[in-house]
Amino acid sequence: MKILLVDYNDSYRESVKTFLEQKNCVVIEAKDGFEGIEAAYIHNPDLIISGGLMPNMDGFDFLRKIKSSESLKHIPFIFNSNLYTSSKEKEFALSLGANVFITKQMELKELWNKILIIITGTKDASSVEMNENNYLKKHNSILLDKLVDFQSKMDFKQKQYISLFNNMRDVVMISDSQRRIINANQPATKEVFGYDNDEIIGKSAVILFADEEGYHYTGREVYDSKHYIRGRILRVNYKRKNGQIFPAEVYAMKLIDETGSLLGNLGVIRDISRQKEAEENLIKARDFYLTLFQNFPALIWRSDIDAKCDYFNKSWLNFTGRTLEQELDNGWLECVHPDDLKECLNIYLESFRDRKSFEMQYRLRRYDGEYRWINDLGAPYYDLDGKFAGYIGSCYDITDRIKLEESLIQNKMQYKSLNEQFSALLNALPDRITLISAEWKIIWANDFSLKYLNKDKDEVIGRLCYELWHNRTEPCNVCAVRQSFQTGNPAMISVTTPDKKIWDVRSFPLKDENAIVKNVISISRDITEQIKLEEQLRQAQKMEAIGQLAGGIAHDFNNILTAMVGYASLIQLKVNEDSPATHYANLILSLTEKAANLTQGLLAFSRKQIINIKPENINDIIRNFEKILLRILREDIELKTFLLDDRLVAMVDAGQIEHVLMNLTVNASDAMPDGGILTISTDIVDIDVEYARTHGYGKPGRYILISIEDSGIGMDQHTRERIFEPFFTTKDIGKGTGLGLAIVYGTIKQHHGYINVYSEPERGTTFKIYLPAVEGAIAKSKYSFTESVKGGSETILLAEDNEEVRYGIRAILEGYGYKVIEASDGEDAVEKFKENKDKIDIALIDVVMPRKNGKEAYQEMLKEKSGLKALFLSGYTANIIHKKGILDEGINFIPKPIAPKELLKKLRAILDEN
Repeated sequence: MKILLVDYNDSYRESVKTFLEQKNCVVIEAKDGFEGIEAAYIHNPDLIISGGLMPNMDGFDFLRKIKSSESLKHIPFIFNSNLYTSSKEKEFALSLGANVFITKQMELKELWNKILIIITGTKDASSVEMNENNYLKKHNSILLDKLVDFQSKMDFKQKQYISLFNNMRDVVMISDSQRRIINANQPATKEVFGYDNDEIIGKSAVILFADEEGYHYTGREVYDSKHYIRGRILRVNYKRKNGQIFPAEVYAMKLIDETGSLLGNLGVIRDISRQKEAEENLIKARDFYLTLFQNFPALIWRSDIDAKCDYFNKSWLNFTGRTLEQELDNGWLECVHPDDLKECLNIYLESFRDRKSFEMQYRLRRYDGEYRWINDLGAPYYDLDGKFAGYIGSCYDITDRIKLEESLIQNKMQYKSLNEQFSALLNALPDRITLISAEWKIIWANDFSLKYLNKDKDEVIGRLCYELWHNRTEPCNVCAVRQSFQTGNPAMISVTTPDKKIWDVRSFPLKDENAIVKNVISISRDITEQIKLEEQLRQAQKMEAIGQLAGGIAHDFNNILTAMVGYASLIQLKVNEDSPATHYANLILSLTEKAANLTQGLLAFSRKQIINIKPENINDIIRNFEKILLRILREDIELKTFLLDDRLVAMVDAGQIEHVLMNLTVNASDAMPDGGILTISTDIVDIDVEYARTHGYGKPGRYILISIEDSGIGMDQHTRERIFEPFFTTKDIGKGTGLGLAIVYGTIKQHHGYINVYSEPERGTTFKIYLPAVEGAIAKSKYSFTESVKGGSETILLAEDNEEVRYGIRAILEGYGYKVIEASDGEDAVEKFKENKDKIDIALIDVVMPRKNGKEAYQEMLKEKSGLKALFLSGYTANIIHKKGILDEGINFIPKPIAPKELLKKLRAILDEN
């Protein structure tokens, strides 16, 4: 920072300079105002610090010079004086444009604080416009006060006295009790009277007066007064050395000592010859300038010091259609609208009383009788002596402007209403809608966008779109908004985000009158569910088509089989029993019976088979069928059943359900060549809209759940996706038709139910069948997916190797306020836990994962944080999980597919445990 330091005191200037240089400031020094002006022009400092009392040009003169210069007036100014300390002197310095007024007694660290406030401040100092005459009056008044103070106390320093004395712009003369001149300031005395001090010191003051009358007049007013006179102003004619007479104002006072004895006289003499000349010229020019206002477009008026109008220009008279005589004094008030008259007068008279400017509006009657709205601006004006002389004002007809403003206000209100309606519409849409500028900044965003980002409006507006949406440092390469800016046309793209959501992004350019794209509207819609539904529809249509084909084939095949049975029966009738033909006919009938069973399966898949549906207790069907299974299962396969105690009644064909159980049991047996566990269990579930949307199947309602689970070899994803297709089989040729599971699928669909499968290689398989329950025939479920649940703000480690399942669970958890850290396998789960163990409140772990299973990963986590809460999930039931030793008994467990609200209830219950 570059600082100009102007001060006559060398030691003080040096100490301030040393201190500021320690603050890394560059200091330029000057001893008085003249040097300061020169240094300011040369160095153009960032700040000026100036003392008050200085020779040649003091602080006030220096400040006025700085603030009068167009190139210097912007520089902040600190007035720093040890002499001028009164409120009057402070007010004068601030009125001249000083930013701060301080005294030298202030510590340097406080001075530095003032400097920092000024440099980093919010606004510049304001100065008061004043002419040279007013400035001199105020300046000399301050200097004179100091002189009188010094003179009366007689204890001021000689150097300060001389500086003050010589800085007076007016003539200052001190005479003794005999009116002999004992001192006069220079160079003012030389400039005004033409005398050097050696020419007048010791001589009578009479030599300065134009005549003796003036000399005696001042003597009477000052010396002969019985009172102590301070600041008496007299007007007297004086005479210069060359004999020229000139008028002057003398500020005269007598000087007395502490006893009241007369010491002499002090007078401040100001040459007012130019002022008198100006006053005379002003009087002449006033009427001249008024003539210029006659044809001025504005309506001009003027009032005298009594607040009565003494002038109206021609434009005013033309407007009102009245004569000057009618308008003078208070006559103009007759044209003011009666409703506006009281307020008009109050504003005018109050402003007149306080001598302040005003602006008011009122209706004034025009020459044609119409009242027009007038905007009246009035301000006080003063003569050359600064005396109040009256008011002058100008008026403009603003009727048309007011009408236009009213129209604009009405249009604005209509626009605001439309804008609010349009904004409400956009905010109601479940799409991300944003308005983006050419600089990629978001200008506006609807409520759905703010909710999606989980941010307030002020956190979004003004941000770069690619930074906010995609966490990038530059615009995206493939971007609909970029395309619209480049081509000027609407654009559409599909984007898949890291959370596996698919977005349909469309952009629409907004152009100016020159067809230049200024902004772009971006509309993004989450079509993930739509794509999923479309895929489900295609799969359903595919299965329906296959079913139609299978039904048609079965129908035609049955006709052929009917003919074959007929012809084979005829052979049996026509030949003897001992004939070889009889043996062949029996073989044909046996084969046709098997073919008939095959067509029955096709009809079941196509849901064209006739079934006998009635209310049945599913538990009873399974208990009865259990006896059959125990006889047909191999000895190395253990059968376990876990049936809910309640009566589970559904509208079913018991035979068909037994056929489904048989098919699934046979498949499970084949999947366990080395033995294993087969588990059949029942339960009750309530499916709501959210559950159906999450899992892609099911209508809202109560269902009976049958789970058939084996501990066999399992299957991969490709096999799982085709498992229910007819004629698809993984068995060797000749060992399977590929219709078993297709028949199961068709049977369950024919019962208006749903079936899904969960399996992984070497991890076994679980089939889950959902059959609509008979309303009112079953006690309330032990848990319900329709009950309300609570969310939370805890942090959950989610370890799941299936990406789609992981993203689905994450969406559920985050939707209820939880924070989620994802892991894709066992090893990743352990690493993520070690990085965030202080944040994680619970681990949600899949039992079967690559690189480390759920149990192993959890044991590693417990080493890092004992007492860590966990909830395990799997497509297998808890019985199989515990039987195979994958998890210990008593561990928190939830089976797949996961019901969102059951998951949330279990998590909340575990987290709330002590």
